[in-house]
Amino acid sequence: MSFEHSAHNTSFDTPVVDDGSEEPCGFQLVLGFVADPTADPDTGCVERALPLSFDPGQAYAEHYFGTEDLWD
Repeated sequence: MSFEHSAHNTSFDTPVVDDGSEEPCGFQLVLGFVADPTADPDTGCVERALPLSFDPGQAYAEHYFGTEDLWD
């Protein structure tokens, strides 16, 4: 299985479309395996994984770089 938009740390870099309370998809797969290593993985979250974003938002830019826009 692969995630098209995750390069490193796939367990935590695979957010899914939800209200923010759901674990990243890669982590859901790890939890499923730990719960039952003999079961087929539940890959339902893979199609809901969000694409990689290079725009973390204004709050991140202000906190870490002291600017409103990372690309200015």
